[in-house]
Amino acid sequence: MHRLTGLLKDHPVRLSKTAIHLWQLPLLQATAENLFLWPLLSVDEQERAKRFVRRQDQEKFVRARGFVRLLLGHYLSLPPAEVVFEYGLRGKPQLAVATRATGLQFNLSHCQDLAIVAIAPRYSLGVDLEQLNPQVSYLDISGRFFASAEDEFLRRLPE
Repeated sequence: MHRLTGLLKDHPVRLSKTAIHLWQLPLLQATAENLFLWPLLSVDEQERAKRFVRRQDQEKFVRARGFVRLLLGHYLSLPPAEVVFEYGLRGKPQLAVATRATGLQFNLSHCQDLAIVAIAPRYSLGVDLEQLNPQVSYLDISGRFFASAEDEFLRRLPE
């Protein structure tokens, strides 16, 4: 049994109408957990995992997808292996039409050895996890990634 299964069983999680839940997962863990998670993945996910050249990348993928399935299965009251995904143009997973009627939304991001999952009812959301580079100034990139009003606000802040 995955320790998250026990945690969710012992401490049921309820999502209120205005809540956003964030879940954090270290991706470098014992391979034994991946043996539990592997059968939860769809055939497509298993095939994708097998295509990773580096074993460490494969294990991170299995952990992230298995973790998402455990969480969504809990919120949807479904066995994790029965959670069905569809994929957008960029390969981003979303709940399949049949379960999308629940209104549950999620987003997954991972960077290095950490993943984060955001879950909300009826709200489209995104979460992004990035490794900080202290040599990059936020002002050097703010014009590229923020609206002009946000960029101007940042430039007016004291150093």
